[in-house]
Amino acid sequence: MLLQAAVNLYHDEQPVLEQHEGIPGVLALTRDEFVQLQDTWEHHGLPRDLYYPLRDQRTVIEPVGRHGGIVRSYEHYSPLGWAQRDPTARAALHVPSEETRADAFFAARKQFMEALLLRMAELTEPGKRPKREEYQRLARLLRDVMLVERVTPQMPSMPAQTADESVEPTESGE
Repeated sequence: MLLQAAVNLYHDEQPVLEQHEGIPGVLALTRDEFVQLQDTWEHHGLPRDLYYPLRDQRTVIEPVGRHGGIVRSYEHYSPLGWAQRDPTARAALHVPSEETRADAFFAARKQFMEALLLRMAELTEPGKRPKREEYQRLARLLRDVMLVERVTPQMPSMPAQTADESVEPTESGE
């Protein structure tokens, strides 16, 4: 049986920590309160570094695996995570060229379109009770997928990368 627990800490009815969606939140404490909390954790057999000052967090841009591919992404590291990070393993991840990425996407698009067409053919086999609603949803999806052209315009919500922006690993938070 899997149990979920939320951690909400209050001081005089003021929230110090409120956990949302299963993710621990940011502690809002003074330096003295934080040291006192660390002392309490240690007294109860917990590590002092369950939380760390935000200024100690490291942020880098590095290659990471996402959705079956490799992309550059901002990665945030705690002090312990930074000490355990293997930069050679990250550097070994090859980021494909945009042309390679586009080729892979359109090959997957073609395969997906074939899967849609197959399912549509299955739904219209002789002797089967028609499932018009499902067929129509698939037909609309196929139409939308077919509209994706080789040259995809940049989405308005995506920031354009300028030539001055570095994609090499950078650090912040020091």
